[in-house]
Amino acid sequence: GGPAAGQKGRSNLTGELEGTMSRNDAFTLLMLGRNLERADMTSRIIDVRSAQLWRADAPGFRPFDTIQWLNLLKSMSGYQMYRLSQRTRVSRSAVLEFVLRDRYFPRACLFCLKEVEQSLRALPRSAGVLGVLEGACRFLANQTLATLDQPGLHEFIDRLQLHIIVVHEGIAQTYFPPRAAAG
Repeated sequence: GGPAAGQKGRSNLTGELEGTMSRNDAFTLLMLGRNLERADMTSRIIDVRSAQLWRADAPGFRPFDTIQWLNLLKSMSGYQMYRLSQRTRVSRSAVLEFVLRDRYFPRACLFCLKEVEQSLRALPRSAGVLGVLEGACRFLANQTLATLDQPGLHEFIDRLQLHIIVVHEGIAQTYFPPRAAAG
């Protein structure tokens, strides 16, 4: 089994669904959910992995800073795409920029939220959720990442998580309202 087997199973299912499912509202909602979950998981990975990193100013650990951020990229299967898009050495600020805001990397938070936006635009009754999503994208796009220390990054990720939760709740209320209590 192991993690790779679970990843392969999900990959096979996703490929099967994308290759056989009609492009209707059900498919659109499936893709919307996949991308919202990716944005959520990417932000969680950044939060957990960056909290485990040694402080950049810790004596004797400065040479390991690059290796730590490289490992974060590899844990998200993003190292090769980072190298292609950034064309710079691995560094904290460049990695954060890439995994949070790259417009072409499919696991980057902003990429995922823009995909959610495309899905919502294809669905009826999405105006309210699109407004909430726009606020989440604006929050993500406007933060100066290079100046965030570890507590600041953690707070930023917490606030991003809250935005994602509000988007999720808006989608749930719009497309999956609770059934009225039987009386």
